[in-house]
Amino acid sequence: MKRTPDNWCRYLRWKGYHRDVESPLHVINAMASGDVSFSCLHTAWPSGPDDQLACPDGCNASRACFESHPKTKEPAKVLV
Repeated sequence: MKRTPDNWCRYLRWKGYHRDVESPLHVINAMASGDVSFSCLHTAWPSGPDDQLACPDGCNASRACFESHPKTKEPAKVLV
C-alpha cells in the first residue's frame, strides 16, 4: 500500500521535510519520487528502531514504532 498524506508515519523524514510538510502535494511528490532518501526520526538512520527500512511503503501500522503524522488528522481545506 502506498503512503499518502492521509496515512504516513510521523517519524518518517527526508531532506525537504520541513519545506514539504505544509503542502500535501509536496508530500505526495516526495513519497512518489524515486530519488528521495528517507530516514527515521527515532534513529536518524535509513532504518527504524526495528531495523526495518524507513520508507513510505514500509512505515505503516504493522510496525510497533508507527504513529500517524499529526497532519493526517487535520481537516481538509476546501477551496471555493
